[in-house]
Amino acid sequence: MWPEGISDGLTLPCIDCGKVPRFDYRVKATFWKRWGVGADVLCLPCLDRRCEGQGLADALEEIQWTGTGHTVCLKPFQKHAYGGT
Repeated sequence: MWPEGISDGLTLPCIDCGKVPRFDYRVKATFWKRWGVGADVLCLPCLDRRCEGQGLADALEEIQWTGTGHTVCLKPFQKHAYGGT
């Protein structure tokens, strides 16, 4: 049985770029309400473009990489800003 809340592979395309993401993620609800408007599926790079990088590092709660028959759950523990952001 697959664990609840763990992605077992994504099949729907990103609303902005049309690609099927390999990374699933969770951000804070307030961040999603602001930047994820109108999107059922929005890949992480497109979310980053929408918000122009502002606040995404703080809003990320979890990233799940969906491999072949496995998923790796990653939790942010440190961020670094560069290039004036």
